Order: sequence, then structure tokens, then C-alpha cells
Amino acid sequence: MIKKIGKKWISLLSVFLLISVMCVYSDKMNAAMKESQKENLTVAVNRAVTNYYAINGVYPENIESIAEQYGIHYDESEYSVKYMLYASNIYPDITIVLLK
Repeated sequence: MIKKIGKKWISLLSVFLLISVMCVYSDKMNAAMKESQKENLTVAVNRAVTNYYAINGVYPENIESIAEQYGIHYDESEYSVKYMLYASNIYPDITIVLLK
């Protein structure tokens, strides 16, 4: 009888430990996924800016025109995209920050 109760507790403890490890691992995976999405957004925006310049001979005035013309969509509650244009022939300063 005591052995059966001990085995049940060991089984419960094992399940609890497994769930705890999965929760910690999923948080790390979520953070890595968001960082990967940030890198993908950075590449997409830079590529769109370069393509815009190649076609039009000037850099776009704002990020909205790039997003509209090249179909770049991102969650504004997750990422902040700062676009600073100094002159029409100088590559703009583009900063993408993960907010959460």
C-alpha cells in the first residue's frame, strides 16, 4: 500500500516537473520567435526602401508609403518602427524596436 502511494506521488511530481520545464521553455521560444520576427521586419523594410530608391531615384518620405506600396504589415503594439529621412538621396535611418 505504501509503495502504491509513493509511486503516485512520484508520478505527480514528474508531471509537475515536466509542465514546469515546458512553461519555461515556451517563454524562451516565444522571445526567440519575436526576435526573429523583428529581424525579418528589419530585412523587409530595408529591402523595400532600397527597391523604392531603385525605382524612383529618391528615398520614400515616410514608412507609411513603403508599407502601403510594398505590403509590409506589422503589429504596432509589438514593434515600433522609426524612420528618419535626412535627404532624398541619403539612406534613411531606420530603427525597429520590440516593445514587449
